[in-house]
Amino acid sequence: MPPGLAVRAEGLTKRYGDVRALAGLDLAVPTGSVLGLLGPNGAGKTTAVRVLATLTAPDAGRAEVAGVDVLRRPHRVRELIGLAGQYAAVDEKLTGRDNLRMFARLARLPRTRAADRADELLARFGLDDAADRVVRGYSGGMRRRLDLAASLLVRPLVLFLDEPTTGLDPRSRNGIWTEIRALAADGVTVLLTSQYLDEVDHLADRIAVVDAGRAVAEGTPAALKDAIGVPHLHLSVYRREDIAPAQSMLARIGQGPVAVDEERRALNVAAPGGGDYRAFLMPGMFVMTAVTSVTAITGAVCQDKAEGIMDRFRSLPMSRLAVPIGHTVADLIGFLPSLAVMVGAGYLIGWRAQNGWAAAIAAFGLILLLRYALSWAGTWLGLLFTDPQAAFRLTPLVFPATMLANTFVPTEGMPAALRVIADYNPVSAATAACRALFGNPGAGVGDALPLQYPITATVLWSALLLAVFVPLSARRYGRR
Repeated sequence: MPPGLAVRAEGLTKRYGDVRALAGLDLAVPTGSVLGLLGPNGAGKTTAVRVLATLTAPDAGRAEVAGVDVLRRPHRVRELIGLAGQYAAVDEKLTGRDNLRMFARLARLPRTRAADRADELLARFGLDDAADRVVRGYSGGMRRRLDLAASLLVRPLVLFLDEPTTGLDPRSRNGIWTEIRALAADGVTVLLTSQYLDEVDHLADRIAVVDAGRAVAEGTPAALKDAIGVPHLHLSVYRREDIAPAQSMLARIGQGPVAVDEERRALNVAAPGGGDYRAFLMPGMFVMTAVTSVTAITGAVCQDKAEGIMDRFRSLPMSRLAVPIGHTVADLIGFLPSLAVMVGAGYLIGWRAQNGWAAAIAAFGLILLLRYALSWAGTWLGLLFTDPQAAFRLTPLVFPATMLANTFVPTEGMPAALRVIADYNPVSAATAACRALFGNPGAGVGDALPLQYPITATVLWSALLLAVFVPLSARRYGRR
């Protein structure tokens, strides 16, 4: 075994009938460290522990614990290790003290030393008050602590813990965590299995993710979390001379260094936001849909005016606001299916609202409020135009409003002149507000006041649009 390793396994294979529990498992645990084996039920974690603890012989491969081959010298390995399995292996008919004394004597400790060591561990694990009670009356957490104490009677060099906190309440679980951290601080090498990411994140120096009998990933908790779930932006350019400007652009909008493959003319960088780009993108897409489709009402109003429908309404004894209100309400109702389609598409690609239904309803309410306010601007424009086709051609002119915003990228990566426009764009405020309400934050709110208070800014922008375009639309509609 290489120096500095307390556990090493190479190519461990084990079958139980048609089930392959281990399929070439490799492990390396440095001395004095804590390695967490993380994986679902049936991944092979318990079988790996049983092989390393000499309880099961592998079909193929080799393993060493504390420099001792587990197949050639299993008795020596057992003198160097401690094991706490999935279940508390203690005698319910004995007291806690008698359990520890019995296991200590079976581990060949002298009688006096066995009694002293049992008392020492009972005190360490907070069981001295219950030491003379029958274990049958212990809680699950107390039994687990007693089982862990039994595995430490001979001061092991390597301690194997197989799902040590399964089934425990949070208080008992935290108590076991405290003891495991104390053991690691004392220099004991610990290999623990778990189904809980938070557990290995708290306890382990390194994590090996096990699936189908193999270690499919290994690293520090921070490295594994950084490597999983962080999407990248990939860009390919046609000409080699376009690589430099493309790299400059990705450096502004991405996170971290830009990787360049000159031979394939391909570039990639971590997506902005420091997390799942779907969470960053979808709120902006909802707002973008609300803004870009608002030109439909401009064309509809202009069409009604060109076909004489407006004149008919004007000839009736009704309020000047009745027809514009009818158009804007109908437009808002007609927008709902489009929004529903976008939300459904978001769910299909994995986007989720994280802050609960109340916050999600508030976010969609802001989108509808902005849409309704913008529809009044569209109504006014429709009353100004005389050619319906010209009105329908307004859509391409609306797109820059969504591009000069934080819809696709955070405004922090934009050139200074464009950033000023984007920071005060109502689309940016609405997008930031939705990200906050959905629990899908972007790369940062920015320094501009509308982005520091995006919900308030969205409401104020909507109120301003209504205050301006409702009277303008009423006045234009009433003109003879």
